[in-house]
Parts: sequence; structure tokens; C-alpha cells
Amino acid sequence: MRRRASGFAGVEPQVGSRFRAASLKHSAAPDDTPSVGTLAARKAAACALALAALVAITPAAGVAAPEDSREQMRAELSRLLRQLSAVAGAADQASARWMAARIAEMEARAAEEAARAAFEDRVRHAYMAGPGRAIDFLLSASDLHEFAARLPYATSSLTFGNVDASEIAGKRRALEDVLREAGQAQRSFASAEKQLARLRASIERRLSKAEASAHDAGAVEEVRLERKRYAGTLDRVAGATRSIRRKRGEALYAAAVPYIGPRKDCSIPRGLRSTGDRIAGEASWYGEEFRGQPTASGAWYLPERFTVAHRTLPFGLYLLIRFRDRCVVAFLNDRGPYVDGRILDLSGGSARAVGLTGVQQVSATLLVRAG
Repeated sequence: MRRRASGFAGVEPQVGSRFRAASLKHSAAPDDTPSVGTLAARKAAACALALAALVAITPAAGVAAPEDSREQMRAELSRLLRQLSAVAGAADQASARWMAARIAEMEARAAEEAARAAFEDRVRHAYMAGPGRAIDFLLSASDLHEFAARLPYATSSLTFGNVDASEIAGKRRALEDVLREAGQAQRSFASAEKQLARLRASIERRLSKAEASAHDAGAVEEVRLERKRYAGTLDRVAGATRSIRRKRGEALYAAAVPYIGPRKDCSIPRGLRSTGDRIAGEASWYGEEFRGQPTASGAWYLPERFTVAHRTLPFGLYLLIRFRDRCVVAFLNDRGPYVDGRILDLSGGSARAVGLTGVQQVSATLLVRAG
């Protein structure tokens, strides 16, 4: 136990007076100059005081940590674990938001490109039709009845001459809004990930510090229990995250079902549009041995589903996969393949739809929802 500093106040005069009495009794000097015995006694007293002070402020090896220190450790770790749970949930939400923003960005870009193509087509049509041709068409009518019959067609041609660029401007503004949202989502996700890493590092440092200062069996057991509590918190957070991702992943797949499956003519299904991007390379497939396991998006892996895995493309994307002369639209909801040189890992259902066996060269067009 730590000694009270005030205890030294009652020791010093007693020690000092005892040695002073001894020095007066044995002093041979007639003047006030201290004798050698007196100096030695004073030095001994000073050494004794210094040693006593050192013992008072230095905890002995094997002495248990004070109970208030243990309580402080438990309170600090409890606070950090609560923060860890909250930040882990926020990081998962930020990840989902960023993934959705990436899909929204691709959809907005595709919509802008479609509006631009339609605009250019209207411009070409207006240029080819021209108002002069419409007027000549009307004036060449033989009578008023024929003039009246030709008027709607001429009016349509004249309307094309007045090309409206407002749609493409609106799509551009929508794309800019989505890009801002995607940027904010990415920054939020990165910030949450960093905060999560800092919290885990703080917890590890606190536990390591507690282990280093644990000098008895009770303190060691206390730290072991705190580590167990930390591991339990990580497991609970991971379990809650998996549950949320599973519901989210299954909802995404359910919404994709109307658009996926074999395409005999390799056409893009109604309701989807191309982003203009295309990839090509080696693809593999995975089947029954992974049945019932969660995909990276959270949805269950079922081999009969028309799904596909890619290392980096956002979940929620559709791929029109072509192998030789057969095509399938697959929903991207998993990560892989983790083999150099391969670009896609098809589900069993997607592989059967195009006749893929083993590792083969395929191509894929990236698709998003239209409208």
C-alpha cells in the first residue's frame, strides 16, 4: 500500500534529535563546528528518509493493482466497445450507401448518354426533313381536301425542326447530383472505416497496457475476461452486420429476378440499358460446394440463381454475358474470382445457361436499370 507522505513529519525530528543528543554527548570540539560523528549521523538520517520515500512511491512487485484502476479499465473498455458497435453499424450503412451511389452514377451516365443519342437523332431528322420540304409537301396538294390530309404530317416535320435540348440538360444536372452524392458516400465510408480501425487499435492498446501491469492472478484473469468480452462484441457486431446484409442482398436479388436469365437472341432485356462499357477475359464458375453460404453482398449463394461475381464492380449491376453464341443476363452480387487472369466467376445457373465448363474466354456488357 502507498504510505501517506505526512507520516514522515513525525519521523524526522525524532531521528534528528537522537543523533543530535549523541553528537553533543561525544563531541570533543569546544566550538560549534560539527564533529565527524555528527556529520555521519546526519548523512545516515538523510539516507534513511530518502529510502523510506522511495519505498512509499514505488509499488512492490507482485502487489495487485488497486481496485479503482481495474474499475477504470472496465469503464474505459466498456465505452470503447459501445463506440465500436455503433461505428461498425455506421460503416456498414456507409458501405451500402456508397455501393448504391455507384450504381446510381452508372445509371445516370447511361441515361445521359441515351438522352444525348436521342437528341442527336432528332437533330439529324430535323436537318433531313427541313421546314422547306414540309412546306413544298403542303403546297403540292391538288385541292383543299388533300391539303388538309397532308397537314398533320407536315406539322410533325416542322415540329422536328424545333429541337428541344432541355432533356439532355436535365440528365446532365441529374448526373451531377448523383456524382456529388457518390462523393459524399465514399468519404463517409472511408471516414467510418478509419474510425473503426482507430477504435480497434485503442482497445488493443488498452488491453496490452492492462496485461503489462497485471502482477497477480486476479489481475491477469480480469484482463482475460475483458479480452473475451471484446471478442464477444466483435462476434455480435459481425452477426448483426451479416443479418442486415443478408436482408439487403436478398431484396436486391428479388428486384433483379425479372431481368435475369438466358437470352436466346443476346438482346438487352426491356427495362435495362447498356452503360457503354464492355469487358472480356477468362471466366470460371462455382457450384454446389458453396450452396447456402453468404455472398459478399449478403444474399445466399444458390447455384441455380443467375448471378455472377467480380472483384470490384458494384453490387446491383447486370451483366449480359456472352460465351460463343449463347448469352445470359446475370446479377452481380458476389466477389471473385481470386485467380490472376480471370475476370468473372459465374454461378452454376449462369454457367449452364451459356454452356460454360471449366475456364473459358467470355465477354460481358455492363447493364443498369433504365428509367
